[in-house]
Amino acid sequence: MTMILNTFPLTLIAVLAFIIFSLSLFYANLLPNNINNRNALVSNTHDTKISDSKNINQKNLKIFEDAFNMLKTRKGHSHKRIHKKRKGKFQVSFEGISSLPQYETICKAEDINVKVSFKNCISQELISKYCHGTCSSIFIPQMRPHKMKASFQSVSSCVPDDHQIIKIRLECPNQVPDHVYRKIVKINSCSCKQFFP
Repeated sequence: MTMILNTFPLTLIAVLAFIIFSLSLFYANLLPNNINNRNALVSNTHDTKISDSKNINQKNLKIFEDAFNMLKTRKGHSHKRIHKKRKGKFQVSFEGISSLPQYETICKAEDINVKVSFKNCISQELISKYCHGTCSSIFIPQMRPHKMKASFQSVSSCVPDDHQIIKIRLECPNQVPDHVYRKIVKINSCSCKQFFP
């Protein structure tokens, strides 16, 4: 067993050396630049065939390179900058914002019936309000073409302007305790309010 273990590295080195030597011979025979006898006599017919095939291969190679460069350019990977990139912050100023069309905004509180209930208790109905209407919004985009972000954005929403929290007592007969209190929000008025997302 020790004999096999001692000879194994030598055998492995010999096999690797043989593979490397075989590959070098193989590539030496394939490549035309590595032919040993460059002065071998070749007939004129063979010369013309070889030169024609070289010209065809060079033309094909040129066509392939042109097509590959066009493909790369079309994808935008090999564009070369003609002009140097100038450093500085890109600025855009907006004029005439005050002359934007003023649309009528409508925002009002409308009545709504609310039912307040609790398990094993008598429900109560009351009149509350909800906000309803249309408010204006402004979106001025950044001038960067690859990003749709706002340079300025103002959004108005019809939201409660005045509200109160009221406590309602619900009667619960044959229960302990015999009543519960529930808190609800009651809206009194609404208006358009701006927020900046």
